[in-house]
Amino acid sequence: MTAPADLEQEIRARHAAGASPKAIARALGVRPAAVIPIVRRAAGEREAAKSQAVYELKVTLEGTDPPIWRRFRVPCQLTLADLHLVLQAVMGWENDHLYEFEVGKRRIGEPSWDSDNRREDAGRIQLRDVAARQGARLTYVYDFGDDWQHELIVEKTACPDAEPGKAVCIAGERACPPEDCGGIWGYAELLDALDDPANSELEERVEWLEEVHGPYDPEHFELDAINVWLDHLKLLRPNRLIR
Repeated sequence: MTAPADLEQEIRARHAAGASPKAIARALGVRPAAVIPIVRRAAGEREAAKSQAVYELKVTLEGTDPPIWRRFRVPCQLTLADLHLVLQAVMGWENDHLYEFEVGKRRIGEPSWDSDNRREDAGRIQLRDVAARQGARLTYVYDFGDDWQHELIVEKTACPDAEPGKAVCIAGERACPPEDCGGIWGYAELLDALDDPANSELEERVEWLEEVHGPYDPEHFELDAINVWLDHLKLLRPNRLIR
């Protein structure tokens, strides 16, 4: 006779494979009443695990070559409003401008500034609502003047070794462009000016950079500093979560 622990394990395995409680009961020769509580318990455990999942994402600033990119982990229940803050921190932006996420035809951001009711509130939508599977993509646009377009890809939907409820950057390359430098074309011109400081036509660009931003190294990337900033965000305080 099958031991109770072995029976429960078999019921869980068959249900995870897609079998219905009635089919499991018939196959194992037990009453459905013995199967249903186990199936319900297993389903509840899976839902709880999903709600605590940590995603691994990669963000790349479009138009940069070599690319400016970051790989980071965030809780799947993070709102897109808080994901915006994470992206500001990992990329190195200063959060001085408006933003929005583009998911297919959906536009998600800060509706208060927009009279167009089609823009959804980023504070009411979680990451898992718009990117529930590995390989899901969305676009993050920051600063509608400079129009910085970022491609976001969900590389993993489960990170068993990650610390639940915490955002952390794990890799990346190159510094974020200086704020208000004129978008991707202004950034390219700025790099040319840094490569050729004797060029009188580009001298004003270098002067502007030094005056407004100070020393700037386009190859600089400091992982520890990013994670210190992420620690300060306190993203998953109870009043910031949507249940």
